Formats: sequence, C-alpha cells, structure tokens
Amino acid sequence: MLANEQWTAYNSPKIPMVMAGGLGDTLPTGRSLDYENASNRKMSSLLLSIMDRMGVALPAFGDATDRLDGIG
Repeated sequence: MLANEQWTAYNSPKIPMVMAGGLGDTLPTGRSLDYENASNRKMSSLLLSIMDRMGVALPAFGDATDRLDGIG
C-alpha cells in the first residue's frame, strides 16, 4: 500500500491503492472498491480492518476507531 493518513486532508482526495493477497482467505479478492464518497475512508480504518483479519484486535489505530466498511 502506498498512501498516508493525509489522503483526505490535502489536495489528493483520490489515492489509488492495490492490495494483493487474501490474508488466508479472510479477505475477499477480485474486487474493486470505491471509497470516493464514503464518509469513513481513513487509512487507519483500513489498517484496523486488515489487522482484524490477521488476528490483531485493537480498539483503535492512529486516529481511527472504526473499521473501513466493505473490506470483509
């Protein structure tokens, strides 16, 4: 993943990302997800969602407490 937490704070609201791998079949593959108009599209929320699938349950990460919708 190539991005940073400021992807909604500055003039780069669209950062294309590619994720490879299915995290041991816990992450559906072969999809294209569009978060351009989503209210919760923080990088920290994405990382929380990924950590959940890796067995790391955290209440918060960075500035996020919610998981990114549609990842699972």
